[in-house]
Amino acid sequence: MKDKKRVGETTITSVSVTKDFKNTLDNYNISPTEAFRRGVAVVLYDMGVSKYQSDLNAKRSDFIKRFFEDLRKDDERKAMFKKAVKVAEDIIVLDNYLKSLEKDDE
Repeated sequence: MKDKKRVGETTITSVSVTKDFKNTLDNYNISPTEAFRRGVAVVLYDMGVSKYQSDLNAKRSDFIKRFFEDLRKDDERKAMFKKAVKVAEDIIVLDNYLKSLEKDDE
């Protein structure tokens, strides 16, 4: 089947994604085909392929890099929060233990 918007032959391919990823695409009404095209264009830009060196791909590349950096930072914050919760729980346990020792001394 030829795509009327694009010059040349259209090839059908498939990509496996997680259910959560698919739901995110659906929630934001994102075409998997267009996401794939844009993603590959950015990868080719990042690899230095001259045909894909454009201001638009540069902006996309910068956005993706910032986006993944934000995700990484968010994951670090979540991990730090879990550690803080664990420390707080340990402090409560220790405090209760110390209180029980004080009662035993009375």
